[in-house]
Amino acid sequence: DLPFAPVFLLVMFLLHPWLGVTALVSSLLVVGMTLVSRAGSKRASEEGAHGTRMASVFAENALRSSETVAAMGMIGVMRERWLKDHRAAAAQSVMLSERVSDINAAMKGMMMIVPIVIMAVACYLVIHDQATPGALFAANVLAMRRPCPAWRPGPSPLFQFLLIR
Repeated sequence: DLPFAPVFLLVMFLLHPWLGVTALVSSLLVVGMTLVSRAGSKRASEEGAHGTRMASVFAENALRSSETVAAMGMIGVMRERWLKDHRAAAAQSVMLSERVSDINAAMKGMMMIVPIVIMAVACYLVIHDQATPGALFAANVLAMRRPCPAWRPGPSPLFQFLLIR
């Protein structure tokens, strides 16, 4: 859908500048929320992966010297330390999941509100004789078909490509 976003915006601007501005602002908000979601989840994901990796390295090192650890009577201490590290990494993962789901819920709510706002602007323009009822109908169709690449569970491959570059 992303390659067609400029076409949708252009048609909205051709219908009326206010409709175009409304569509442009809503599209920028969606892209902004996507970038915020990506940045926040990337950092938290890296921290969670680092915590998991450190817990695994600790467990691996403890297993390598398991005879020494057992001889010193430190099995319980080693298990508790690994469990503490593992729980911290799991908590980080849960926090990441909650953060991403909160942002996705906000984006989904916004994607439900945007067509209503576009319709409200179109109705206002029709009532004040600044647009025709045909423009109202076209705005309705475009508002419902407006590209929403960030609303899906994962961004489209093109959107990911553009973010990587």
